[in-house]
Amino acid sequence: GWINTFQGMFSPFMISAWAIFLFTQFFKTVPQELIDAARLDGCSELRIVFKIMLPLSKSVTIIVAIFTFMGMWDEFLWYLIVTKDYNLMPLSVLLGLFTRGEYSSYPGIQTAGATLLTLPILVLFFVFRKFFTEGISMTGLKG
Repeated sequence: GWINTFQGMFSPFMISAWAIFLFTQFFKTVPQELIDAARLDGCSELRIVFKIMLPLSKSVTIIVAIFTFMGMWDEFLWYLIVTKDYNLMPLSVLLGLFTRGEYSSYPGIQTAGATLLTLPILVLFFVFRKFFTEGISMTGLKG
């Protein structure tokens, strides 16, 4: 039942080993004293997660979301396997199928399509570039 459904298209991208690793490494850098101070102030574990850990991990969350979106946006083979309906196919698959047909001898159309496919990724990068630089500057620091 996953053929031609959004569940079949997006389910493999919901959990990423890379994202789990990135969050684990980030949470290891949070000082234990900060968590202990929150416990002394009477915070429950759930409140520590929502009031301390999640706001601290904003840049990591945005980076994981952007890279997950990039992986989904650039994916070709999985979408080609699970979608047979042209209305559900993402643009990368449609461009691949489009360039095999009567327009296969027009490299200008293929290049224009590939350029248009990169625009959302570039827009995301320029909108969230502050979080990329924060993530890079935090990698060399030890708490």
